[in-house]
Amino acid sequence: MTGSDALASFERDIAANVLQPERLLLKLTLRGTVSLSTWSDVTTWLETLEQRLFHLSLDNQALQVVPEAVELDEFGTGDLRRVAELLSAAARDEASGRAEVASLALRKLYGLWREAREGARS
Repeated sequence: MTGSDALASFERDIAANVLQPERLLLKLTLRGTVSLSTWSDVTTWLETLEQRLFHLSLDNQALQVVPEAVELDEFGTGDLRRVAELLSAAARDEASGRAEVASLALRKLYGLWREAREGARS
């Protein structure tokens, strides 16, 4: 499946085929490459889905998070931007063996950065 439309379709399929989703045990594997904003949307969707199900087991180790250029711009021009650029380059270099760790670090960095931005607005 790809894109947010696929997530909505997947959710509709569950609703149409599972009478009691609160009793459903689901193992979900995510693979491929997504942007930081898509990863954020997927995370929100998964949190909502997990609350509706009895149990959700998630395997996202094969999911690479690589920011688009416009997403790197959101980090500004300072050290945080430089760290995001370094992690992005490492996440794209699958031959180095550091891509998975760099992708995870990007997810964490983006999540913390968004929390900090939202906290500053409050």
